[in-house]
Amino acid sequence: MIAGGIQNSGRGPGRGGLARRALLSLVVLALLAWTLQSLVLSGANFAGNDVSAGHTFTAGSVSHTNSHAGAFIIDVEPFRPGAVRTQAVTLTGGPDVPAAYTVSRLSVVDEPASPSLSSVLQLRIEDVTGATQVLYEGALADFTVANLGVLADGDQRVLQFTLTYPAASATRELQGASTLVEFEFVGVSL
Repeated sequence: MIAGGIQNSGRGPGRGGLARRALLSLVVLALLAWTLQSLVLSGANFAGNDVSAGHTFTAGSVSHTNSHAGAFIIDVEPFRPGAVRTQAVTLTGGPDVPAAYTVSRLSVVDEPASPSLSSVLQLRIEDVTGATQVLYEGALADFTVANLGVLADGDQRVLQFTLTYPAASATRELQGASTLVEFEFVGVSL
């Protein structure tokens, strides 16, 4: 007889009913064991922690003074073949942090572009703070960067810039030529 979709063989609770109950009991026990294992063996730690006080860090700034800031290092008007001009620049380290300094060429503008006057003019940069040390010597157009060393608060470097227009390099094409070169002094904190 079939009633409500469940078939009853008419034998009463036999092996099939016991097997189902045993299987259902095992499933319930397995779910209970898994739940308890998750709670007990989860590895979660609910203990309290102490937090240390915050720390504040303030970055120092690199600064320096330049005895020719905002002005031409060498004013060479007029500058004729055979002429030599020399100018000293004093660089002084600022108060916050020591820094490694460089001087570099930012730009060069020649009029006319070819032949360029900057490729003819000769530049010599020397550190004359103590014993004279040549930092660069060659064509103005070829200069890129020179290391000046470390300057701390109040430390000074006296740099001597010498520009020479070799007479042997004078040509008719360079008459009336001009060049403008921009230098930059940069300090990088240590």
